[in-house]
Amino acid sequence: MSIQAKTDTKTGASPGTTLSRENIVQDAEKAIGEYARVIDGALADAGSLLNRALTETYAAVCDLQRDPARMQEFLTKKRSGPDSANPIKPVVRALWRGILSRHTFHRYASMFAFAQVKQVPPKDFREWLEKFDGGIKAAAAEWAKLQKKAKGEGANRAATAARDKIIAELGDPIPLPSEVGNRDAGLYLGLIRVSVDSNAVLLTVSGQMKPTDIDAFLRRVKK
Repeated sequence: MSIQAKTDTKTGASPGTTLSRENIVQDAEKAIGEYARVIDGALADAGSLLNRALTETYAAVCDLQRDPARMQEFLTKKRSGPDSANPIKPVVRALWRGILSRHTFHRYASMFAFAQVKQVPPKDFREWLEKFDGGIKAAAAEWAKLQKKAKGEGANRAATAARDKIIAELGDPIPLPSEVGNRDAGLYLGLIRVSVDSNAVLLTVSGQMKPTDIDAFLRRVKK
């Protein structure tokens, strides 16, 4: 079965010539194969160049960190932008300015930060990155996990410190009957009745409560 070519632009043939459907498919496969070979080669070259650029960037970061004065001079000269929780970001921003998208910039900076957490020497960085399961994206994700964990731990420490401060301001603890201590570890609220002759009686003790609920109650009492 054959089809009549209607235009030169689509078939490359002269008007009036006939092309088989099989030839059209073969021509498409040939064109796609040629495109794939060029693209594969370009991507292979780009991947090698990227690994080299990342390796050199990591070496520059580590070198600048050893000399705070030179780091400051470099960042001032390059106008690196605002401060960041990730100390590597300013250097990466300055070195790659105008080249990376915002998303890629964050990913590279996070990957570099994770490499430093793992104490990867600059001379071993390329091998480490090439062998790291998941590559740049996975390394960046590991850094994000560490940041999230550290943020949560920081919030817990702040909450504990605030709670300890409130309790300290309430004064010395008052001993309670031994039966009150026959409970699981945690926080409870107790109701105490004090008579006119200063005798105190523990009337009841609540069930275990959330630390945040206790904190809220103590703040209301202080007010």
